[in-house]
Amino acid sequence: MNIVFGLTVHDEPAGQIDWCLTWLRRAYPSAPVFVVSDGPHPYESAVLAVCRQHRAHFERGKRLKVLEAGAAWWQRFFTLGHAYRPDWLVKFDADTRIRRCVDFSKAASTADVIGRVTTPGLPHENVQGGFQAIRGSAVERILDSDECLSLLWRDPASWARGECGRLIRRGEISTDFTLMAILRALRMHWANHDEIDSHWRAPRTWCPSAAVTHPHKGMTPADAEPPGISLCMTCYNRLSFLQQTLPRNLACLDPRDEIVLLDYGSTDGLGDWVRMALLDALRDGRLKYFRAETSRWHVSHAKNVAHRLATRRVVCNLDADNFAPAGFADWLREVFLDGPAITHGDAQSYGGGYGRIALFKEDFLRLGGYDERFVGWSYDDEDLRRRAMASGLRAVVTPAPFITFLHHSHAIRQFAPGATTQEEDLAFGRAISRGSLAQGRLRANQGQVWGRALVRCFDGELVAS
Repeated sequence: MNIVFGLTVHDEPAGQIDWCLTWLRRAYPSAPVFVVSDGPHPYESAVLAVCRQHRAHFERGKRLKVLEAGAAWWQRFFTLGHAYRPDWLVKFDADTRIRRCVDFSKAASTADVIGRVTTPGLPHENVQGGFQAIRGSAVERILDSDECLSLLWRDPASWARGECGRLIRRGEISTDFTLMAILRALRMHWANHDEIDSHWRAPRTWCPSAAVTHPHKGMTPADAEPPGISLCMTCYNRLSFLQQTLPRNLACLDPRDEIVLLDYGSTDGLGDWVRMALLDALRDGRLKYFRAETSRWHVSHAKNVAHRLATRRVVCNLDADNFAPAGFADWLREVFLDGPAITHGDAQSYGGGYGRIALFKEDFLRLGGYDERFVGWSYDDEDLRRRAMASGLRAVVTPAPFITFLHHSHAIRQFAPGATTQEEDLAFGRAISRGSLAQGRLRANQGQVWGRALVRCFDGELVAS
């Protein structure tokens, strides 16, 4: 089957285009690809280099706005694509991620166009423009009809439906609405394809079975590479926990990843056990051990120090009583290949795995890490999650099979100063968090040094976090 891909760009950075074509070529290494510049591109030389790298034909085009040129944009696109004699011609955007090949055999036999159908059943039903696949025979029919050349399409007010009215009043209208109008005029058909998950704005979660997801704004070539994971563990006198969890977590560790273990002043022989039992992991870099000299457990500060010491792009908090089973890190990689996010345990696992929070390290630093006003057991993780979501990060719940941990009594936990019960501790935490959010303070620890400590590596060297 001859699948042809056409990408139209206007002023997207070359890095975003590189990211998009990198994903395309992984799924379709030999498919014909053409890139059209809709008007002069401000980074044309860089875009040309990207096109050469990914074996994509570059076409310099005139700027064609619907309100000025009608459907001339589609006439150009169909003409360029038809030259390749496609079975399917795909129009996609530079912020579209093609994860794997789309199963075109699933397309409805009567469909001329497939994609993600929005507002189904309403008069302005639409095939979202991030990824639209047009059957080759439909491309021929549209070109033969000369419908794209009609002057009618220059006056959207005479044909646009439903929500298009707001766009027209702003002096604009999208090409996907124009295509839908042409399809209606020619009495052609379209259908939803469940492997295409394309939206106007990025959703909080993507369809797990999707072959295509859209949009992914602000991506760079580095975002197309599976990120390394730093599992950040902190411990204060919990040697018995780590003796059960740490060896198993190391056994499941991918070579791209690391475990950062911060010994926060333990007096139970943790350091000696690590050096004797896990020396190979220390030497080959899978395990990074640091010790901070302190006499009191400060949960949020300990986590911040460990996260600052992490060297991978994704940082994930992993409590000393938690397991990171096989497949967990690869699941995280897939989440973050879709762009910035924050992952967390589900409510059912609260008290054991809810605090399994992961995000890009740059987002962790931007948010100011964990609020260091949290001293006791509760709410530092929920506060970080709430601030992250308020800042625009999508929240993704970690699948339950990955949230495994040791069950033990809460009696060993430390509460905030003045709190004697879990309920009091939670109330203290909620008050801090709600106050920050009410005042719009999404960055914690403002105006203070946070997550800093002088720590000693396993070989005795002193380093600053």
